[in-house]
Amino acid sequence: MESRGVVLAYVLFAMSVAFSLLSVQLLRGKQIHVSGAGALDRFLLIEEALSVGRVAISNAVRITSPLMLRSVKLPYEMSMEVGPRRYKVRLEAEDGRLPVRYPSFKPLFLKRLLLGLGFTEEEARIVSDSLADFQDPDELRRPNGAESDYYRKLGYNAPNKPLRSLQEIVWVRGIDYEMYKKISDFVSVYTGNVNVNFAPEEVLKALGFSDDEVRLLLRARQRGAITFSLLRQILGNRFNILINYLSLVPTPSLYRLKVEEERTGERFTLIIDQNGEVVDALWY
Repeated sequence: MESRGVVLAYVLFAMSVAFSLLSVQLLRGKQIHVSGAGALDRFLLIEEALSVGRVAISNAVRITSPLMLRSVKLPYEMSMEVGPRRYKVRLEAEDGRLPVRYPSFKPLFLKRLLLGLGFTEEEARIVSDSLADFQDPDELRRPNGAESDYYRKLGYNAPNKPLRSLQEIVWVRGIDYEMYKKISDFVSVYTGNVNVNFAPEEVLKALGFSDDEVRLLLRARQRGAITFSLLRQILGNRFNILINYLSLVPTPSLYRLKVEEERTGERFTLIIDQNGEVVDALWY
């Protein structure tokens, strides 16, 4: 009986390892590891969340004309159960966030966003310059930035290459976990231009939209997808400048799928594409 118990223990251990390795293969792109205590539960949760995410995308996208012009109703919310636990699921458009990945990243826009979120002028200058220095391909420091000579004291160098995951911004001078939590809903490293069909008010103002222009745009979005002619009418002479940083596609190219366990508050976020495939996972 004792030897049988040992064999069973080895079998269970092998199964847990197999599930952990399997999850890495199924969640492509970023090699998302699910291991340690509760690995099997998390693996099953992620698989279920992906299935729900695909259903949410299908439900959120609807045909609105014979020309197959699609509009998306976001955010989309629902609940799901995994074993004894219950989770809240929220699907959002990733495209409406401010890009902070080089070379799409523009320090001025991030500075405006930080100021709009209540951070000080000094904090906004340090973070915007430092994030640019962290990613650009040289060791030339901006006035309020930081390069490898600063980070070596902390045990690492500036990578001098584009961010791969949003969570990497916590390595940047001036950004701690508390700031990360406050800005993560407004920034992205997975998209380029900001989609004005999904951008929140804070992001639109960071791009330079005035209060009146934001009100007009949000009101117009309730009636349908924003067109070039309507955006030109709202922005006037500044259209030709801002359009270089904007997108008007009526359907997101990427989605942010947020999952939260209702009892404990444990949560994670998946960045998924239009087919429901994982681009990245953000753990909290």
